[in-house]
Amino acid sequence: MKKLSIFLASSIVEFKTARPKIGDYVLEYNNQMFESSKKIKLFECEYYDEAISLNRKQDDYMEVLKQCDLFFMLIGKKLGKYTLEEYEVALQNQVERHIFFLKKKEYDSSILEFQKLLKKDSKAHIYEIEKIEEVKPILYALANEKLETKM
Repeated sequence: MKKLSIFLASSIVEFKTARPKIGDYVLEYNNQMFESSKKIKLFECEYYDEAISLNRKQDDYMEVLKQCDLFFMLIGKKLGKYTLEEYEVALQNQVERHIFFLKKKEYDSSILEFQKLLKKDSKAHIYEIEKIEEVKPILYALANEKLETKM
């Protein structure tokens, strides 16, 4: 079986309805590819083991992130410290980065600072989207491309 693991980073509160949609896209992809044994595994922290950890829970997430093939980051009105930390870990560990900016009329200053930081990251793939549904074709194309190269 060929597997592709994706870490999904975003504000859980701001993207409360968008995050499950991405999970649905992954499930739909896996169902379509069942016969070909291609599979995407999506890591969403809200569905991660809630057991007591010896570490800070965020550190457990970072260990998972380091093992992922792709890093998806959803950006809306502002950037939280944990989401930024996840981006930095993906960058340091050379996890392929895909940053989705949901077009807003106004961004918090944290977004403007992050955009400056992204200019130094020549390997990040940056997308501006109007609706979360625009992630689906990108996700499917990436999955097909990456899973084909794993053959």
